[in-house]
Amino acid sequence: LQQGLTVIPFSWRPKLILSSVLDVVHLWEIAKVSGRDDKKFHLTMLHDPQWQPSSAASLRARMPLLDLTALLVLFDLDLINQAVEFFERVAIAKATLETLANLVTPFSGSPMRGKCIALQDALKPHLSVIVQPSITNVQDDEQDTDPLGRENKEIQQLCRNERTSLRLYSDDLAFRVYCAQSNTPDGICTLDVLMALEEVGLLTRNEVASKVSKLCEWRVGLVVRFQELMPLLPSDLAQVKNINQGIQILDASPEFMSVISALWDFRARFEKTLGHAAAVLRRLADEASLPNAALAALLGQWFVKAGMKNDAPPQALGVLTKAITRSALPSTLTRSTAEKLWSVYKALVEYHYRNYMDEAKEREAIRLLGVECAELQVAQPGMGEHVFMGLRQALTEDTSDYSDFASGYSSALLHLRTQSQQGRR
Repeated sequence: LQQGLTVIPFSWRPKLILSSVLDVVHLWEIAKVSGRDDKKFHLTMLHDPQWQPSSAASLRARMPLLDLTALLVLFDLDLINQAVEFFERVAIAKATLETLANLVTPFSGSPMRGKCIALQDALKPHLSVIVQPSITNVQDDEQDTDPLGRENKEIQQLCRNERTSLRLYSDDLAFRVYCAQSNTPDGICTLDVLMALEEVGLLTRNEVASKVSKLCEWRVGLVVRFQELMPLLPSDLAQVKNINQGIQILDASPEFMSVISALWDFRARFEKTLGHAAAVLRRLADEASLPNAALAALLGQWFVKAGMKNDAPPQALGVLTKAITRSALPSTLTRSTAEKLWSVYKALVEYHYRNYMDEAKEREAIRLLGVECAELQVAQPGMGEHVFMGLRQALTEDTSDYSDFASGYSSALLHLRTQSQQGRR
């Protein structure tokens, strides 16, 4: 669990493996201040990069059955009122409310008793619209021998009972999978609800982005879309004059850094963060009116982290050339976007070399980008040429930049093809 190699539902961990953690509320408080390496404490809400939010209408089609994990997340995001207003009626299993009541018992309750009382108080104004379903066919002796208690069994049976038409609302992906007995559960989580609240006007895009940032700060595993990343970019970024100024502005924005540190964590696989960083850069270059120095500062946040990865290219410029070519891959580059990518690349090369930067290093960097295009062409025929042609349009013929880029590409392509032919003999 600590290494991320196995999955155990969040609320089960205190009873099954984390002997120093007394209950799920205690675990949640620990998780929010844990380090990124403390995976045994972390809550995973979503991990499918292809996730798309359901519409508000589809979420309202069935009554949500909230577990304690969802209640804790909603409470800390200050969203209980909005969630109840959105759904109009919600369900909380009777056993869940009993668990919460036991947690506030003096002496024998949770070490986070004050938090549990505050959660109860937040629910009290909505008791008239909270349905409390329960099951009656669980024997007392069966409850006593189940280490997970009645709450787990009750939610499981309520979700599988077709007559209830309840949809599980849990922020624990593993528990949603367990209850559905499927890798594609139909349950929902707070990320679904955040998007729906924005759709109906109960939250603004900026408020949603701020809530997503808070979840990242609490080490919650989730999917962050471009739409939620953009509002977190500091407004001062639009006026930056150089990459150092841009990086300072980004570093001073805790909401942005919470998200980007989670997305581009140096512990993650290089290829995974490369794809995400390149996609963000390309979309910003295509759509945003940010200055090139701001784009370079943003990619610089990834560049610094990516260089620390064990599976990254050994040379820093190799990290950069892969980022630029990957950014240039989707669809056809416009001349304007190609110019921005070149500007970002050159700025980061200069940022890397700092006081040691000179004309020879700049020319070598341009040549290496051509070499990267050639390597891509050999690995994926047609792709490398597509990127090379797209980037070349931003260079002026008969200049050293044009010549260095073209010679780097053609020389490397010839060398790689010769090697390939010799290897087949």
